[in-house]
Amino acid sequence: MKTPEKIQVDLGIQVADGENLKLSFNDTQLLVSFDDWKENQTSFRCSDVLSFRWQPIEYFHQDERPDSTYEIINSEWIKAHDDQGMIGSAAIVRHFKLNFNAIGCLEVLCSEIKTTEPNQAVEPTIIAVTDCAPSSTLRASYDRGSL
Repeated sequence: MKTPEKIQVDLGIQVADGENLKLSFNDTQLLVSFDDWKENQTSFRCSDVLSFRWQPIEYFHQDERPDSTYEIINSEWIKAHDDQGMIGSAAIVRHFKLNFNAIGCLEVLCSEIKTTEPNQAVEPTIIAVTDCAPSSTLRASYDRGSL
């Protein structure tokens, strides 16, 4: 596998000094809202979400700004999902990392991220583990947002 690299991206979302983060997940849509550094509510939607993770710790790599958004190219996380058959041949999956300074870091595997109007929400999904491939289903359930 090629070495992962991060590219700083501008999604039209200023995550610096973000506060009051809220996540709402349904099936393949993740809606994120937070108060930006000007105390304005900001919202964005992640489409075709394969997996996401929130870490309330400062988790930065060398040369990575704690208040910026990155796309991870040659992502090991995407490769792990692909190796376990979680990504279809026609799927577009990108790895985004949003660093919200001291409140934490959000990483998402999805097709795209777009800004939305504040106060939108999706109904949360309850994910059930079935007896079909229980260990991989359990991992998939956790990765799909059952935090």
